Amino acid sequence: MKGYASKLLRVNLTHLSFKAEPLAPHACMIIGERVYNLQRAFNVREGLTRSDDSLPPRVFEDPIPKGASRGGRIKRSEFERMLDDYYQARRWS
Repeated sequence: MKGYASKLLRVNLTHLSFKAEPLAPHACMIIGERVYNLQRAFNVREGLTRSDDSLPPRVFEDPIPKGASRGGRIKRSEFERMLDDYYQARRWS
């Protein structure tokens, strides 16, 4: 199992090691959101800003080597738009 479902499962299994009953999926999502927000608060306290949330230059400059997007590139403007959307979804903006 990969991705989002495995993260929920890990949170739930960790919780089960302390309590007898499993967490509801919604409760796992709230815990995950709190973790991301705490990580963000720590980074902000340490002086990191939105400009530090970027990708290596090669991601924007080198063509994608494999897959359906082979030969394409990620446009910096698209990345910035997606980062704006992510900040808005996380209520960080």
